[in-house]
Amino acid sequence: EVTLRQAAKLAVPILGDYAFVDLLGPDGMFDRVAWQHADPRWQAWLDEAMPRFKPPAKHGHHPAGRALETGEPVLAPEIDDAWMQAAAYSPEHLAFMREVGLRSVA
Repeated sequence: EVTLRQAAKLAVPILGDYAFVDLLGPDGMFDRVAWQHADPRWQAWLDEAMPRFKPPAKHGHHPAGRALETGEPVLAPEIDDAWMQAAAYSPEHLAFMREVGLRSVA
């Protein structure tokens, strides 16, 4: 997990404003083991919020779940509210995506 946290830190801000690293657990759920944001204020917010979110691996519209199902990377260069509604696995997750200002996924 230390290495994965370092990978998230290296990805930001070069590849994006923030990065998440999920591992597939034996329960079929993703375990979010690392996250990083370019802005320290948002990093503190993510540190508080992330323990509440555990995306299901079988949620076909969630980018990580879709990548797992297809074996292909998920690229969404422009995200609108309809995309977020389809990708959300709970009302809290939808609110989180809206709050963080999700604009693209790679």
